[in-house]
Amino acid sequence: MNRSILCIIFFVTVSSSFADGQKLVSYNEIHGETVSLSNPVPVFEFRLKWAYTLLQEEIQKIDESEIRPHALGKEVAARFYLFENSYCIRSQPVPGSFSEKVTYKKPAIYQSVKKIDRYYRKNVRENQMPLEIARDRMLHILEVAILLLQDDTGEFEKELVRASNAEKMAELFMNVKMI
Repeated sequence: MNRSILCIIFFVTVSSSFADGQKLVSYNEIHGETVSLSNPVPVFEFRLKWAYTLLQEEIQKIDESEIRPHALGKEVAARFYLFENSYCIRSQPVPGSFSEKVTYKKPAIYQSVKKIDRYYRKNVRENQMPLEIARDRMLHILEVAILLLQDDTGEFEKELVRASNAEKMAELFMNVKMI
């Protein structure tokens, strides 16, 4: 008895939401409006042009012996080294603890860049993306992430947290405009 009542309620709920969807589609067809199901990627503008030349100078100053090899090449490795040094704050271990404590500035950006890096390396390894494209995109993403460290990025970080996968996160970074 209870099961049949629940089935009837479920059927009525599903059929009413289906009918509402059909009304929306027919309304849009009559009035010529289109409904986009996918959300467009927002464009963020930051005043970073002045810092870009400083970043290039910093990259030139990096000692190559300190850089760990990276699957996407030396240029990415150099920027990743600078990214890690910029975002990670390492503190000395306290008595009773054997490891140092690491905290991150702007953790949403840091975690997103790490996730994007894994995504690109995996795609290159599985031949789903050419190395050159992955390298160019990762260079841009790392440069933007380093430059955003000193800027107000509240809305950008919220969008990164909302992004469901690394591809959408990468799109957000690629849509950052430096003015």
